[in-house]
Amino acid sequence: MALVGAFSAVRPTLARAQTPGRVYRLGHLADSARTEALTRETTLPELARLGFVEGRNLIFDARVGEPDALPGLMRDLVAGQPDRRRVALLTSPATGLGEAALRRAAPGLGVDLTIHPVVTPGDYPAAFAAMRAAGAEALLISATSAFARDGQQLAALALEARLPTICEWADMAQSGCLLGYGPNRVALRKRMADQIARIFRGTAPGEIAIEQPTVFEFAVNQRIAKALGVSIPLALMTQADEVFD
Repeated sequence: MALVGAFSAVRPTLARAQTPGRVYRLGHLADSARTEALTRETTLPELARLGFVEGRNLIFDARVGEPDALPGLMRDLVAGQPDRRRVALLTSPATGLGEAALRRAAPGLGVDLTIHPVVTPGDYPAAFAAMRAAGAEALLISATSAFARDGQQLAALALEARLPTICEWADMAQSGCLLGYGPNRVALRKRMADQIARIFRGTAPGEIAIEQPTVFEFAVNQRIAKALGVSIPLALMTQADEVFD
């Protein structure tokens, strides 16, 4: 399953407790019929076990297409207004990493994005209070060394605010984020050593190409999911490199 398919599958199911009489809508974007079939075979029965039954209180809205057709399919999918739309972004003015790209992507994904910049850890409580006031339903913590350092503190504040949280590194899920996704730290450091060795052997730093990570890790914190009353689709769980209980 492509990453966009995985995100579309999990977005609507990251919900609070079931509301009586409500009909829920699960939007699923896939790049192959097999991906859709896997969701039908594994995710829908699990949702039924949890009380969300297709044809009774659940609508399963699946779109399948080739990669170049996915953007259009995504626009059609979000036009149906799936759940979990209001997302907060915790960011640092010193870096602003990814903020511009997220601002551009949010409207096309049907997401209402609110930006909450912080300068020091002392700003965290006020930022989370602003998220609650804005009606945030989920939180994305941007990639900064300070946020990685303060992972446990931020995760505790997110849990207190009842916000499912996605963090930059897989191991931040162990610190208390619901989901952690990012480059493999070991692979990064090994590649760094290779580049340093080339410099030691006489290669000018300017001759070494800037590279992007190629190995990524994905982790899920089941304990946090249970505490928040969040259901993680089985199809997504099977893709996790690590699951923390």
